[in-house]
Amino acid sequence: MDKTSLTIKRALVWGISFVTGFVLTFLLVYLYLDSDIETYSVKYFLLTAIPLSFLFLVWGDVLLGTNILPD
Repeated sequence: MDKTSLTIKRALVWGISFVTGFVLTFLLVYLYLDSDIETYSVKYFLLTAIPLSFLFLVWGDVLLGTNILPD
């Protein structure tokens, strides 16, 4: 695999994982907690969304073989 396609793959994994993490957190706050971001607090929203995003990043790295994380 050439370097350009690997870079594109890595960028897609980062983008998809963070979008998925933030959307999932948004849905959890609005649907599960029946709240909004102002009541839940932006700080706690970020403290929930960022770890979820990294969780999706790890799985995306493993499944797509982008080698973002060292072996």
